[in-house]
Amino acid sequence: MARRACMAALMALVAVGCADDLRKAPSDDGRYDVPPEQREVEEPVHFVQRTPGVAYNLPRPGQPGIADLIALLPDRVLEADEADTFMAPGEDLQCNNGKVTELDGLPMTLEAIVTLHPRQYLKVPICDQDERNYGAYTIEDDTGGIVVLRNSRVAWFTAGDRVRLTVRGLMYTFRSPTTRVVLVADVERLDPPSADAAHTVLYDRLTAPFDIDDITEIRRVEGVIIQSPTNANFGTMRVASKAIPDVEDDGSADPVCTANCRGRCRPLCGDICEGRVCPAVCAGGVPFEADALPVCWSINIDAELGRRGFSPPEGARVAVTGPVFESFDMEMWVQRLGQIEVLDGN
Repeated sequence: MARRACMAALMALVAVGCADDLRKAPSDDGRYDVPPEQREVEEPVHFVQRTPGVAYNLPRPGQPGIADLIALLPDRVLEADEADTFMAPGEDLQCNNGKVTELDGLPMTLEAIVTLHPRQYLKVPICDQDERNYGAYTIEDDTGGIVVLRNSRVAWFTAGDRVRLTVRGLMYTFRSPTTRVVLVADVERLDPPSADAAHTVLYDRLTAPFDIDDITEIRRVEGVIIQSPTNANFGTMRVASKAIPDVEDDGSADPVCTANCRGRCRPLCGDICEGRVCPAVCAGGVPFEADALPVCWSINIDAELGRRGFSPPEGARVAVTGPVFESFDMEMWVQRLGQIEVLDGN
């Protein structure tokens, strides 16, 4: 009896092994109700411009805000031997470099809106050791904004969510107030009240160069792409307020125009003045005109978007929305396609 059962099982296995592999069979289009189609990923973010009466209404009465958190930090560039890490009393950071100090104002609990999906990469020196943070993000209320460090891209919240943070540690990543971040915090996502149901992220329009008042707050800039993001430039896209033709320096430029341009351009466009902006402004021997200079903004495109082939062409007119931060330069962070809008009239 046992032998007959074994033989039956063996024959069943042989039959299965000899059957057609359905994975290699031609597809039957009749199995699907609709034909397949290819769609573009959009990753929308519900951005709304700040106007009178349009606000997060945070902090709530009696609660501290982000401005109160920032006010705990020194409002100046620190000396090299000064403490750049600030912890709640009793918080053990296990850092022996002498650059950690206690802040009586910590821990501080506050509510804010997440304004950047937690996927920003930041390598920062903590206790004189470079640490990689793969899931940094920004938060904002009606008093200001700040970066929060995380070492994981796995998150239970995203842009537009309301969160409650209990902050136990702060730091300057490069000794400057423009590099302030939350180092240690407990995060809780809150059920949105009706005002947050649309997961809105508010922004202000900007026509001037980035400065300290823009740090970690959401700004929108509009202009023409004069440098597309590539691996060679570490995903840095440059947007100018007006089109700047790519002109070869043929020696026809007026030296006086070039000298004036370089001096006036640098606060507006930084390190691309000499190689890109001034040759175009002074081409053909024309005299210098300050009105010909654009305002330029540096946009840091997330590496994951680059791996997906995102690289809008030079000359495209775009609106870009995101938080501003200073690493080696002041730049806007872009994590999602919904942060960049291609405008008509290119």
